[in-house]
Amino acid sequence: MSPNDLHKDFNYLRRILTETHPGLYRYTPKEKMQSKMDSINSLLDKPMLFYDFYSILSELVADVRCAHTYVIPVKDIEPYFLNRIKTIPLIPFAIGDKFYVTVNGTADTIVKPGFEILEINGQPMTTIRDKMYRHIWADGHNKTLKGKTMNEAFFPLFYYLMMERSETFTVKLRDLNGAEKDITLSAQRFNDIHKFFNKNKVNKEIMAIST
Repeated sequence: MSPNDLHKDFNYLRRILTETHPGLYRYTPKEKMQSKMDSINSLLDKPMLFYDFYSILSELVADVRCAHTYVIPVKDIEPYFLNRIKTIPLIPFAIGDKFYVTVNGTADTIVKPGFEILEINGQPMTTIRDKMYRHIWADGHNKTLKGKTMNEAFFPLFYYLMMERSETFTVKLRDLNGAEKDITLSAQRFNDIHKFFNKNKVNKEIMAIST
């Protein structure tokens, strides 16, 4: 995006927030919020990749701390998520600080539900969680909603939006016997991930429980 487009989009967002949001300064004082917006504005004088810009905006909007205020990259997010983007094909669920595979959305039969996900592309899951939390919207300082928001089917979407848009993922796992292993998975569209929910035999037991 060109500096002109960056400034145009950001100024529009800033005007909408400052002129219409009734609780803009409820959790972040006005002076701090305005200072943050000024700081962002100063970063926009050189070309920037779209998702780098999106990351800046989503972090700003998360600081409003309002569950009804968020920014998404396209007007209609559902078909964008299902058909257009390719992302990590595992569906995790968090219990405490640990993330477990709920469903394997690939044809691979090595990764099974119940495996703990330790790292993705060299980043520990707690680091990924904390980075994603920084961009996910919720009321006040509520982390419970953030955790629920990024669980299961939404995790691949938020990973794509807020972490990286990789073609492959090297995932470090701990299997049901406690052994650690690395596996490389290709990015997939979510509609393709969904097809393997029932097709992959490793999901048979978990799918029987969910239905």
